[in-house]
Amino acid sequence: MRRSSATTLYDVAQEAGVATITVSVVLNGSKSATRVSDTTRERIVEAAKRLNYRPNGAARGLSRSRMDTIGVVGLIESKSVNLYFLDVLTGILSAAARHNQNTTILPINDWRADENRVLQFCDGRIDGLILVAPVSLTPESAERLLRYTPYVMLHGNDAPSNTDDLDIDNEGAAFAATKHLIDLSHRRIAHFAGPMQFQGPRQRLNGYYKALDHAGIARDESYVFHGDFMGETGKARASEMLSRFHSSERPTAVFCVNDVVACACIEELTANGISIPDQISVVGFDDGPIARMTNPQLTTIRQPLNDMGQHAVDRLMFRINESLSQSRGTRSLSSDSERSNQMSPLAEPHLQIFPYQLIVRKSTSRVS
Repeated sequence: MRRSSATTLYDVAQEAGVATITVSVVLNGSKSATRVSDTTRERIVEAAKRLNYRPNGAARGLSRSRMDTIGVVGLIESKSVNLYFLDVLTGILSAAARHNQNTTILPINDWRADENRVLQFCDGRIDGLILVAPVSLTPESAERLLRYTPYVMLHGNDAPSNTDDLDIDNEGAAFAATKHLIDLSHRRIAHFAGPMQFQGPRQRLNGYYKALDHAGIARDESYVFHGDFMGETGKARASEMLSRFHSSERPTAVFCVNDVVACACIEELTANGISIPDQISVVGFDDGPIARMTNPQLTTIRQPLNDMGQHAVDRLMFRINESLSQSRGTRSLSSDSERSNQMSPLAEPHLQIFPYQLIVRKSTSRVS
């Protein structure tokens, strides 16, 4: 028989000759289904197949207080592909599949302007949230968001103390990148810095300065070029560097805030007749696929972005299960005094620092 609308539990119950609640506990996997006889269970399953019944995922999620879906919020620039976000997302999707979770993504343009959009995103369609490199999440905002859903942050940028955050030692990594150039006898080392509203670029600038200080090289602010993470500005900074200095004063090496900027820097320098690394060495940060695609291949700092994405999911699942357990426990206790006395405290906020690695390729060499 051709049906004019989606098959319901009631339809299956009528077909199988049982109560609707019996169909519900069998098809939705309730523990109560163990009390249903094998014969009845088989009759219900066969009836569902004949009627082409498909469970309502939203309704089932509401009944279990769980949607089996995690959300990911990140800044995706419209002018270029955000390779950093894609590398992180690959790890998130892999771990989400391992946990049998669906993933839904909210791309935003501005963390401050879109804060209400993020809160609306947590309207019940997701069980928890991963914030990728959020900017200026105040303790008040963090507390407000936590009332909506469990969440963790990846590269939290001055993350409030009451939140979980996963990051690397940006300052130590920048120190290692700059020291690599110093060990190759470079003394005039430029830094193409990232936006200072992000904690990571600030820490990388500090690491650059500390490496110079450690080697007894005087800081020269004219060697620091501020900008963003985009390739267009990487080219612009390289062009500005060439015009700012005579060849005798020009930096012999550049440490860039990320690989995209570094590869754009190489492209612009090469277009202006500068040989890489014979005349200027270049170091990046991230070690995404682009680092191996440029000519020459890029010396860079490797962040374990895929692993970090996977660990973010693992930590979020811990928080989701913790929150669900607390919620069930609260409902099972009869009075406020019971809840306050018997509920176990939430786990302490978690900061996990991941290792970095200096990857030496062909874009750096000793000063000739």
